[in-house]
Amino acid sequence: MPIGKEEIQHRFGYHPSTDVTASKHEHVREAFIGLSLFLDGTVPDGDAKEIAFKKLQEAAMWSNFAVAELAPLFTHIKPPQPTIPGVD
Repeated sequence: MPIGKEEIQHRFGYHPSTDVTASKHEHVREAFIGLSLFLDGTVPDGDAKEIAFKKLQEAAMWSNFAVAELAPLFTHIKPPQPTIPGVD
């Protein structure tokens, strides 16, 4: 089933920060920094710790993405259309 132009624009479009989303981004960062500092001092070094930190980075990224989606989509400037060699 196609995702559709509107959903694609929402997912990949620019959502500029607002007063509401800026503070939420800051809270998310603070929470992940706090948890990361706790785990860094508690969990023994090794492969599992490295994986845990990679997963924390991923969770932080998706959390901030979810917050960014709360902001309205910026539609004032038409983005450049990518060109793909061999495709018209």
